[in-house]
Amino acid sequence: MQADINLQAWLESHAGNGMTTIVAYVSAARETDLQYDIRLRNSGQGSSSAVAQSGMVHVGQNQPSQVSTMTVTPVRGGKCEVGLTLREGNAVVGQYTLDCSAK
Repeated sequence: MQADINLQAWLESHAGNGMTTIVAYVSAARETDLQYDIRLRNSGQGSSSAVAQSGMVHVGQNQPSQVSTMTVTPVRGGKCEVGLTLREGNAVVGQYTLDCSAK
């Protein structure tokens, strides 16, 4: 295992019918298999929800790979946050907190 795999993670979101679909992606400088834990927290106007997923994702060298897709109903003025932890073997190789709040 190489120490530096130059990870990048990002979200894409697509809104429609009052819902937002959030897709998390990861890219790495070399091919690898990663374990992931992803948590979405959405709150606003007196309510809150949380979703958690975990699994494996294969990442090709310099190729974006989809980690997970989740759908949420964001509340304008509320807070929506995605936490993503990536592991290679037992080592944490990336931790990200990404904003998915309604704009």
